[in-house]
Amino acid sequence: MTLLIAGFGELGQGLAALRHAAGERVLGIRRTPFASSTAQVMLADLLQPESYAGRLHGVERLVYCVTPGQREQEAYRQIYVNAFGRLLAIARTEGWPLRRIIFVSSTAVYADDGADYTESSPAVPADFNGKVMLEAERVALSSGVHASVLRLGGIYGPGRTWMLRRAESDAAVASERWSNRIHVEDAVQAISFVLQCDQPSAIYNVVDPHPAREFEVLNWLRLRSLRPPLSRVSGSSGKRVWPDALRAQGFHWRYPDFRAGYASVLAALPPAEAV
Repeated sequence: MTLLIAGFGELGQGLAALRHAAGERVLGIRRTPFASSTAQVMLADLLQPESYAGRLHGVERLVYCVTPGQREQEAYRQIYVNAFGRLLAIARTEGWPLRRIIFVSSTAVYADDGADYTESSPAVPADFNGKVMLEAERVALSSGVHASVLRLGGIYGPGRTWMLRRAESDAAVASERWSNRIHVEDAVQAISFVLQCDQPSAIYNVVDPHPAREFEVLNWLRLRSLRPPLSRVSGSSGKRVWPDALRAQGFHWRYPDFRAGYASVLAALPPAEAV
């Protein structure tokens, strides 16, 4: 079994370790050098198909988990829609035995209107990133290959300290906005889990099963360092995203809510860096 991970960043590296341990041959594509003991990493640019065309053979499963170089609409379209479409076209032209695709998307495809969203809810994004991701999802689902779209919430975990830094600041203002997150270890496990499903769904929400308001998260982190709670801001937005498909198929979260996840993050920090 040969797995190609297009976009060999943090998620791809974690997935490679899991699938290599399971006995799969793992290939990775990335633009910068990276030494890996669990994958054969190819230096190539997905925006330039000539950099990888003719160099990949026997790919049966594809995980597309890229990151745009800039937070701009054109950058998103180039990497998520155009580059993805060209990769699939090359797979067809070169006769890859491709029978499984996972496209890593985002909960940004849902509107920030305070509502509840499951995999069966309509996706009507308001911002360019969600609109482009939804367009790319359609490329995957119309590819003619059995495809699953994984809509990830905000990824956190070791080395991702943005929320910790916010909690440390006494100038921070917390809101009642709903937020949805997934610990990076659970995100990697979820991708691997879906790859192994005998009857995978077309769409999965990859978030932990406990949405939380922003002030809950910040004040929980502040309490860990005996800081006073932040004042709430009136009003609510965001959305509550529910991982019904993962739950129905028996996925188990190592970090089922932000408390479990951030407790692990804080425990791994050197004393001087802990919140």
